[in-house]
Amino acid sequence: MLHHCDITVFSSYYHKKSFEISIGREVYNSVCISPIVNLQTIKQKSLTSLDVEDEELWFSPTFLFVGELNSYGGYDLLLEAHAELIKEGLKSYR
Repeated sequence: MLHHCDITVFSSYYHKKSFEISIGREVYNSVCISPIVNLQTIKQKSLTSLDVEDEELWFSPTFLFVGELNSYGGYDLLLEAHAELIKEGLKSYR
């Protein structure tokens, strides 16, 4: 069945190899899309403390969403909420 596909997309090389092991063959027509986040940087930043007196933390909304790009991931809901906030006058966002 895979030979009927133009291309097979995997979210990591680990998922590709895991899939290939489960089907017992190599997927030649595939690409891996690496995560766009740098996990090492996130781990380093998680060790730093925040200044709770910093007003930007409380008055400048920040959206962070980590999940999978699928129907149950909730990105559609996040985008709708973001658009609604902008409509309501939210101008300063990052």
